[in-house]
Amino acid sequence: MAGRRKRKSKPLKPKPKLPKMFECPRCGKITLEINVKNGKAEIRCGNCHLIYEMENVPQVYGKVDIYGKFIDVYAEKGAEIG
Repeated sequence: MAGRRKRKSKPLKPKPKLPKMFECPRCGKITLEINVKNGKAEIRCGNCHLIYEMENVPQVYGKVDIYGKFIDVYAEKGAEIG
């Protein structure tokens, strides 16, 4: 009985990394930083100094989810934020 050749395994694709900095809807630069503590999220832009705080953020939300909610709020309120 002859042995079979070993099949080459497919190389694993690296998992995509989630961003730490996001694009600011006001100035368009990728300088928006999100900090989460005790159910509150603070969103700050390092370029135009936009600041927004979100209360009652669920623990299951990641920074990407918070950014999505922030973009929705910014689209509604716009110039009132800041």
